[in-house]
Amino acid sequence: MLGIDALTIGVLLCVAVGASLALARSFNRSPNVAAVPQDSLKPAPAVPLSAESAPTHAEILSDQIAMPLWRRNADLRLVYVNNAYADMVGAQSTDAVLEGQIELYHHRGTPTPPALATRAAKTGQPQTETVSIVVASQRRVFQVTETPCADGFISGYAEDVSALDEALSDMASHTEAHQNVLEQLQAGIAVFDDERRLRFVNRAYADHWGLDYDWLTDGPHLNAILETLRERRRLPEVVDFDAFRRQVDNKFHQLIVPSEQLLHLPDSRCFREVCAPHPLGGLVFVVEDVTDNLALERSYKTLVEVQTGIVDRLADGIAAFGTDGRLTVANPSFERLVRAAGFHVSPGDHWSTVLDGFGALAQSGREWDQFTTAVTAAINSRDTARRRIHWNDGRTIDTTLGPLADGSVILTLRDITDTHNIERILLERNAALEEMSRLKADFFANASYELRTPLTSISGFAEIMLAEIGGPVTEAQREYLDSILNASEALTTLIDSLLDATPHDGSPVDSQNEEISLGPILNSVAEVVRPEAEIKLATLNVESSATLGPIVSDERKLRQLVFNLLNSAVRIGQREAAIIIRCHGDLDQIYLSALLKTTMAPSAVRSLDSDLAITVVRRLSEMHGGSTKIVQLDHDTVEIACTLARYRQEAI
Repeated sequence: MLGIDALTIGVLLCVAVGASLALARSFNRSPNVAAVPQDSLKPAPAVPLSAESAPTHAEILSDQIAMPLWRRNADLRLVYVNNAYADMVGAQSTDAVLEGQIELYHHRGTPTPPALATRAAKTGQPQTETVSIVVASQRRVFQVTETPCADGFISGYAEDVSALDEALSDMASHTEAHQNVLEQLQAGIAVFDDERRLRFVNRAYADHWGLDYDWLTDGPHLNAILETLRERRRLPEVVDFDAFRRQVDNKFHQLIVPSEQLLHLPDSRCFREVCAPHPLGGLVFVVEDVTDNLALERSYKTLVEVQTGIVDRLADGIAAFGTDGRLTVANPSFERLVRAAGFHVSPGDHWSTVLDGFGALAQSGREWDQFTTAVTAAINSRDTARRRIHWNDGRTIDTTLGPLADGSVILTLRDITDTHNIERILLERNAALEEMSRLKADFFANASYELRTPLTSISGFAEIMLAEIGGPVTEAQREYLDSILNASEALTTLIDSLLDATPHDGSPVDSQNEEISLGPILNSVAEVVRPEAEIKLATLNVESSATLGPIVSDERKLRQLVFNLLNSAVRIGQREAAIIIRCHGDLDQIYLSALLKTTMAPSAVRSLDSDLAITVVRRLSEMHGGSTKIVQLDHDTVEIACTLARYRQEAI
């Protein structure tokens, strides 16, 4: 919607259009064109005078004038022309003009222009016509006048008005351009003259009021427009309509400076109307539909009230500090924490004063000093600072200070004493469970040794006896020995299954390292991730070097790394953006990166280091002897880059 500056521009454009139209009406020209020799405007050479044809003083003076002059008799034949006339028609002399009756311009394709002179003779009044004549290969515009004289003759002259014609043409172009601009505006614009008649209107004005545009272009009276709007109930409801109409009418002779008002219509719409005086008389009305603006303002105020209510009811203590470091807002929970700390805050207190008040409760002064140092650095760098502070009254407080969009910072205090105590208990229990797990692993390791040793001995002696090394055995003894061997093998298998199902320190890693080509893995994973990118109307392009070469790795882990990288790029990238996956390598390393567009703030980009998928990518790349980093190339471009070693001796 238009603001007040745009409305002012609309008023100025209306003024320019009105001035242009007024000046254009003062000049009218016809399209007649004639050709005149190129030397027509040069000063005429002096003509020698003879005693028989000595000119009069008037003729001598007229020959010194650069404007073409002529004189006709009652038969409309040329009886006198001056030198300027002869030069314009390309004649050798004025006598040649008179002898050949050479007219200054061609009228409707004929060499003589008796029409203008005929009208002057018949009406007895001067007649004027604007014609175009080519002079010195240039188009010039002349205003030709034929004036009847008392002696029955008709005198004529041609005045060069090319400059005025060009100025009017430029003004007409400017006027048309201004009107086109006004037509494109969403604000309705109407110009009324001193007689209250509509002189200009754009389509937006007709659309706003629901009036017929063609009817408005006919220039109706203001009263007729008001009556039509009243009949259709499109004016504000008033008790006395005549008084309302008089109030509008009085603006035409009382309004000195632009005025503005809101018009609330019966159909629930609201118009903002600006009325300004027009330099050529009358008024300019600019109407803008601000219904949506008012609705948005109401929604915004409601949202602010709701958010304020939510903040006031939060258990966390929240305080906002302005760009000058002064306290601006604090919720009741923050005030309760302040009172519990034994001091008082009020709007305008500096954040350092507030932190010093809380610092008196910190168990460790060194810990609090580190926090205040981090807070100072975060305020200067527009970053986030987090610390867990233990107070000397037994409470544990999570403290966070972060930037806001308007340049201020917000301080959040969360009492997590109960959560911290439970966390400590859980940590202690987890340590106990880890100890139990270690003891169990030790037990199984000892059990493996203690059980496998006698079983090996039993199996060995049974096999010796079956081989009859110590002497022959009976058939019954052979059956007994076979049973012993079978039972030993079953017990060995049972022990191995128990050890495999129970993790313990020193367990081997299930890995199958082999030479793998990374290109096919990139393409296959890209096809898996591509549907998710298409949902966001994004494009996923893989650029892989033709000479990439193999890498020694476990295919399952390598595929897991590539999938988490591509999935993170699609998830973080913005809608309708291109995501480029690049992969190239040298003799020692392979470089894999994802280039994407994102609307995340720099601080949010930095926090991606803690993202689960990025963490998986980082650890897998470290397992491959490389590293992972997130680089913000510009304000909306982020690159997630990984390096992988080609060959590693240890298992991945």
